[in-house]
Amino acid sequence: SARGRQLAFALAEHTQVSAVRRAAQDMAVRFGFGETRAGEVALMVTEAATNILKHAGRGEILLRPLQSGESAGIEIIAVDNGPGMRDLASDMVDGTSSAGSYGVGLGAMRRMSSDFDVYTAPGKGTVVHMRAWAGPAPAHGSLVFGVVCLPMAGETDCGDGWAVACEPTLAALMVADGLGHGPLAAAASIAATHALEA
Repeated sequence: SARGRQLAFALAEHTQVSAVRRAAQDMAVRFGFGETRAGEVALMVTEAATNILKHAGRGEILLRPLQSGESAGIEIIAVDNGPGMRDLASDMVDGTSSAGSYGVGLGAMRRMSSDFDVYTAPGKGTVVHMRAWAGPAPAHGSLVFGVVCLPMAGETDCGDGWAVACEPTLAALMVADGLGHGPLAAAASIAATHALEA
């Protein structure tokens, strides 16, 4: 489940890579990651951000703190609308760095991630999804989910929210749309999602 809302970092120039790297490393340290594991999180984000700039020119990195029982983690989603990858299997092999491929970075990100997935379509872009945990990754059930929930342009608070409550044989999913947008809508959707989680 979430411990907090997603933070979005736009990428359009190389100077923005260091800001998202620092944010990821700071988040990791704040949530109990050791120095080595926090460094790996920073490297995962750096590789993802660099790939976006190199192959798509612009995109976004989304960071979200995770909590599963006593385990703390971070979800990293890298999104771009670039050329996509024509041969993902080949691009996952270390040392592949021909024009248009993602080269060494994908293999490194996969090794450092507790969970790793890629969606890509030629001409439509790429989404890389990673999760890193401070300690051993918690056991998964058969339900795997992901959500992107961001505020409207110009707003700092998202009026929408979501929650998932799982039991051994069932799951309940809530999508909350706070009336309007901004802080009051965010407060309403957060209250609704907390009710489901409780």
